[in-house]
Amino acid sequence: MRNLARGSTMAVVAGVGLALAASLGLVADIGLIALERARMQSAADAGALAGALGLADGEERARQAADRYVAANGGPAEGATVTFPRGGQIKVVLRKEVPLLMPSLLGSVPVPVAAGATTAADSRFVGGARPFGVPESNFTPAGSYVLKAGPQGGQHGNYRALALDGEGTPAYVDAIRHGAIRALHVADWLSTKPGNMATPTEEAIDDLMATTSIAVGRVFDEDPGCAFDNICNPQFCRRLVIAVLVDPLTYYEADGRKPVRVAGFARFYLQDRSNNGEVYGRFIDRLSDQTVAGRTLRYWSRLVQ
Repeated sequence: MRNLARGSTMAVVAGVGLALAASLGLVADIGLIALERARMQSAADAGALAGALGLADGEERARQAADRYVAANGGPAEGATVTFPRGGQIKVVLRKEVPLLMPSLLGSVPVPVAAGATTAADSRFVGGARPFGVPESNFTPAGSYVLKAGPQGGQHGNYRALALDGEGTPAYVDAIRHGAIRALHVADWLSTKPGNMATPTEEAIDDLMATTSIAVGRVFDEDPGCAFDNICNPQFCRRLVIAVLVDPLTYYEADGRKPVRVAGFARFYLQDRSNNGEVYGRFIDRLSDQTVAGRTLRYWSRLVQ
């Protein structure tokens, strides 16, 4: 009887040990699968983001960039499946067979693990001054100022518009939308652009203001003393513009198309516009740089799935 009891106890202990080992193995396998999938997801994200930036040079370059970054971030040896679901998007999918730690006990085969990421590419002109010549003054932070005057604020046929990249209206509108192509320097002499040009100005300003979220538009209303850069990213805020500060004496003496002297540069947040060509901006800060570079086309990518 005693030997039988001892044998039964040993059988129970062995069974418990086997169950415990199986449980520990299962936990380890689950952790292994989760870890491997996290690694694959990071590699897929990196590949998709890099591939999206490569889309500017064509799909083949994008595919090569995606493969390169997947490999550099520990992606599986099987490589990536790269597709282009729609214009401006790239999808990277990774698959791998992960062997379990205890296949003999669980009687299982390697588990297929997959991860994927889809990114969209975008581009935007950044930098470049806007064609607004604001007379130099003691600006108040968050204060509202006229960047472009209307019929009631003109001086000798000028309404604070500048001819930065040429004298034509298309060049003026392009500079509002995307910033000036040319670099500007303090002490430069720039030509004014006579005429109100209400409709072209309004359409260009509407384009800039339509792409900004409500949250960004309420920055100063919520906290007039806030630090603008800590609340929104200026790179993606098209309502943040650089205006040219001009010497008041040269501006008020300009009659028709005449040169005005650059006194500095300041950042303004586009606040509103009227129906007669006026543009209003809230003063952010004065730039310490003596030069404002011309606009550049910047590319970036973002995960969408």
